[in-house]
Amino acid sequence: MVGVIKSKGPQEQTRAAGVLQINTAADQVASAIGRAADRVGQVAYQKFEDEQTELGRQTAKNMKMRDASGNIVYTDPTQDMSRVARNAARPIIESNYARQLAIDFDGALIDLRRDTAAHQNNPEKFRELAQLKLEGIMNGIPQDFAGVGSAVLDQVGAERTMDHYNQLSRAKIREEEAVAISNMAIDIGEDVKNIAALIRSGDVDIAKDLAESARSKAELVIGMGGTLQQQKALTRSIDTVVYGEAANATVNAMIDEGLFDLLDPLAESFEGGRVVRPDLEVVVAGKKTTLREALAERGIDDEALANIEDVEVRGAVAASIRTRANQYSQVQSANAKMVAMLSEVNNQMTGNGLGGTGSKNEDLMQDYFSSKGLDMTNITSAEAAAMAQDPTSELGKFLRNGQVFPTGIKRQLINAANGLAPPKTADELRNLLTLWGTGSMGITTQGPVVRDKLGNDDANAFWSNVNNYAMSYGMEAATEYATALTSDSTIGADLESQARTRLGNPNKDAYAQIKQRWIDSGWKDKTNPRAMSRMKTIAIRAYASLPNDEADDYVNTAYETLFAPTDYIITPAIMGATRQDRSEFAPERFYPDDMMSTFTEHVNKKLSKAGGFYELGENAFLYPSPDSTNSSVTWQVLDRQGKPILNSNGSILIRSQELNKNNTMAKKFADAVAQKIEDAQAIRDRAMTYGNNLAETKSKGLNFGAGLIDSLLGEQ
Repeated sequence: MVGVIKSKGPQEQTRAAGVLQINTAADQVASAIGRAADRVGQVAYQKFEDEQTELGRQTAKNMKMRDASGNIVYTDPTQDMSRVARNAARPIIESNYARQLAIDFDGALIDLRRDTAAHQNNPEKFRELAQLKLEGIMNGIPQDFAGVGSAVLDQVGAERTMDHYNQLSRAKIREEEAVAISNMAIDIGEDVKNIAALIRSGDVDIAKDLAESARSKAELVIGMGGTLQQQKALTRSIDTVVYGEAANATVNAMIDEGLFDLLDPLAESFEGGRVVRPDLEVVVAGKKTTLREALAERGIDDEALANIEDVEVRGAVAASIRTRANQYSQVQSANAKMVAMLSEVNNQMTGNGLGGTGSKNEDLMQDYFSSKGLDMTNITSAEAAAMAQDPTSELGKFLRNGQVFPTGIKRQLINAANGLAPPKTADELRNLLTLWGTGSMGITTQGPVVRDKLGNDDANAFWSNVNNYAMSYGMEAATEYATALTSDSTIGADLESQARTRLGNPNKDAYAQIKQRWIDSGWKDKTNPRAMSRMKTIAIRAYASLPNDEADDYVNTAYETLFAPTDYIITPAIMGATRQDRSEFAPERFYPDDMMSTFTEHVNKKLSKAGGFYELGENAFLYPSPDSTNSSVTWQVLDRQGKPILNSNGSILIRSQELNKNNTMAKKFADAVAQKIEDAQAIRDRAMTYGNNLAETKSKGLNFGAGLIDSLLGEQ
């Protein structure tokens, strides 16, 4: 819309005169300058604030929170900062420390959870120990950061403690449930045994009542926290014995009646849940009938079989029927075999010339001795060797008069010959030599070989390896021992007699004189405690063959060859906790040169997990286990007082087999053992030279020095 503005026409207005303004605008300029200056100051301060804020943030982010050992380092770099920088840095620092404390709290609780020996899976005990452990961490927090620690303790510490507490509580409940279910299973297992006994004794009605009671127990398992699968398994065990024992009674009756052909159809019927081939024609008590009728007379029909709903129960009963049928068949076969076996055993033991040879008879004889408890493994045991030396025992008679070795003995002799499964210890080698010496009736390495028992090649290979095994296993005088068994050698008595004479008293035991000589000379006090017993065999030969002074030198050389210098061996507290200068199993011998640093690192790493601070060679030392051998050494770690140093797993043990998983360590170890054998070989060669005359005179073909290196090397 367009409006029209009308003129009011001429107007007159009057008012009093005002103040005349005469300023020059200087005040406005000054005001403008002031406002501009304020804006400049505000911009400068904002820039300062931004810079200080960034400084605080970067300082906080770049802080080193832990030292080289992983411990939290508490520092406050904000003390000399401006208020702005400090306000920016402090929240970040506290957040970082809170995060690190949370890690330590969590780790401490996890370590405590693993330490079941401390809390024994008791939730309340765990919570009590957790509180102490977390308070211990809190005590290490400086006052300036106590607030951070309290916050983390209230949040992470409390939450994770409760997590572990709840987990342990649930585990305890599950454990209690498992124990209860296990006890119930044991109880039902006893019921099952009683049910079987009752059915076998004819008390079927009582057995049924007990079975029903046992089924009721099995139904309680689910209410105890168990599973349906557990309940079914218990019920299945009950049904299996109920139906299985009834079926076994039927099977035994059929066998007694000569109805062996009915057993397989019976098993098939249980598997199928109905009578299979019901119209199959069978003969029972001389009369023709059908399978359905024959089984029905024994209470087995389609309805009875269908009542066994559990397929696995039916399968178990069928398997039991077949097992009983097989047992019957095997008994029949075994009876026939036993007659033949006993006849062959009699021929072998009496040496009537009717005993057979060959692998069939070797197996047959092994079967016989297996039935007597001397199976393929035991027939070369120490017990078997003792029996072999008794000419009145069955094995003693057999080895002396028989035409074959049982398979177990023959196989072990051949394995020893070809190195596939050599004897592992000196005792095993002695056992083999005893069995060989008895079974070969005086045959030695120089004499003929009984072909029927062990072929020439196998026998010669065995004897060529006997000395090698003796060197490796530390067996004393292996060939001398075998020769004494088979040739009535007097070499042992001859050595003893000559040693007595050389030592000055023909009427006193030679070794007793030798020990006294070592004690009087102070040699015993300077040697490893094991030295006297280890040097016995060497000493008898040395003092029988050499002037006493030379024998002293020889024994000392042998000692230094066998016992290597060491800085790490100490005897246990019971032996006086004495540091040893030499040891047969000095780690320096097995891991020379740069490998010793790897060895000590390995030991110190294990020591780091023990309570307190220990370092090998300073306040921790080693003692070789008595069962250590050249192929496997075990050292126990002891303190200065000769007492075991323990970690959470008990005594700390250092095993060469663990170290030798490293190929370089294994190579060094093997080289060291080879050098040990080579050094001992030199001692043996010297012994052979010294003892040559006596050996030739007293024992034809006897290697006089064979026992020396055996003694030097110790068991593998």
